[in-house]
Amino acid sequence: MRVKLMHSQKVLEGLTTENFDLIAKHAQDLTLLSQDASWRVLMTGEYAERSIDFRRATLELTKAGKEKNLDGATLAYVNVTLKCVECHKYVRSVRQVRWAPLETNPGIGGVPVDSAVVASSAD
Repeated sequence: MRVKLMHSQKVLEGLTTENFDLIAKHAQDLTLLSQDASWRVLMTGEYAERSIDFRRATLELTKAGKEKNLDGATLAYVNVTLKCVECHKYVRSVRQVRWAPLETNPGIGGVPVDSAVVASSAD
């Protein structure tokens, strides 16, 4: 997440200084990060859709940066930020880790149960 934040900050720096190369480069880096396997923290259909929406938003941001469209890049940055915040909110709501007692769930044996994994099994 720190890497995503660094790229987001660089995009914001590019917006405030009208450095379109900086905007395009770091927006593209965000797109590439979102395609990395380590990005996938949940295996749900909704999470996959949210990731696709985020990628679309970063691609629009990259495009606006390459076109030197400051207003378009600014709006795209807001959209990227909204997609990011919405997805993190979704992940937090799904990934409520709880401990399953051995007596009630002998197959798990008292280890943490990730509700996202349970939820994805039901999909």
